[in-house]
Amino acid sequence: MTIVLALGNSDQLIQVSDRRLSSDGRLIDDDAFKGGIFICTNARLVFGFTGLAKYGTFDTEKWLLKSLAELGPPDFDAKSILDRLTDKATQDFSSLPSLAKVPSEHKRLSVMFSGYLYQHSPPLSAYAIMTNFQNFETLKDDSK
Repeated sequence: MTIVLALGNSDQLIQVSDRRLSSDGRLIDDDAFKGGIFICTNARLVFGFTGLAKYGTFDTEKWLLKSLAELGPPDFDAKSILDRLTDKATQDFSSLPSLAKVPSEHKRLSVMFSGYLYQHSPPLSAYAIMTNFQNFETLKDDSK
């Protein structure tokens, strides 16, 4: 599984992850891209993901980019978009035909967003994690 690491201060931010895709311990792709850039009216964020990357016709990177673009309206606000993305992920991961046969333990996905909020001066660094299996209150992963 990928590790996504973000480091930042008031002047700069970096987010890194590996580029290897694997399934059941076997290498699938040694040069995959697991991230992107998300720009909206009040923020500029990068994102990286770990967990489900591809299954059949489903591609997490493409799904994320398309979903973020679709979910911008009506306000184009970072928090609102990320809230809508969370709702869409919940819906899509339970209803997309391309994911219907994927066991729940293989549908695990975590996406880290990191960057800056621009409605403040100077801009504030911002971080968010969207996950369907990690519990940050108990500090334990869900068993399913």
